[in-house]
Amino acid sequence: MKCIKFTEQLDDFVDGYLAQNDRPAMEQHLTNCPECQKLWQAENDLRQNLKSQPTPEIDLPSLQRMMRMAHREHKNKSRYRFISYGLAAAAGLVLLMTTGLFHGRLENINPQSNHGLMTISQVSEVSKTINLVINCPTNMEQAELTIILPDNIELAAFPGRHELTWKTNLKTGGNLLPLEIITTQPGTAKITAKIEHNSKSRTQTLNMSI
Repeated sequence: MKCIKFTEQLDDFVDGYLAQNDRPAMEQHLTNCPECQKLWQAENDLRQNLKSQPTPEIDLPSLQRMMRMAHREHKNKSRYRFISYGLAAAAGLVLLMTTGLFHGRLENINPQSNHGLMTISQVSEVSKTINLVINCPTNMEQAELTIILPDNIELAAFPGRHELTWKTNLKTGGNLLPLEIITTQPGTAKITAKIEHNSKSRTQTLNMSI
């Protein structure tokens, strides 16, 4: 394994979401590469530091304004524009997720079990709040954030909507973004977050079983 491949998979490796058959190569490279050992340690240290810090909410007024605009666009049958990002990475950026249910209950949030999938128990269509925590190593003024939801998850306020894009200020550490969603059918769901700032961008995904 080359260092660039190790770096690409590092977030999933540290957070326990990397596929089991990919872990041996990562562990072997980690054993033999001092530079990647430093990178791995830095990622672990970042997560430990973030756990001890308060989590500010992302600029919710701008999100609310954006959603009102989206509601007007929805009436006109227009669509959210899709933002295409480059491959440059915003160093140290991590996406975490916790889920608070209005109905149903969280069965398992251990990233090491169920092959890295978070499992949610529910009987039928369920309304819930997804708390996306965007962790940043530095302040990011006017960062462009895009959240993309799969077909079996919809925004509660806008049925049929699966993508949000807006600009916001991200602070050093964890930034909390609560989104109320509706799950329309059980299965595997992939939540994607894209952040662009100063001509650099990063895409992070999380898989969950609902």
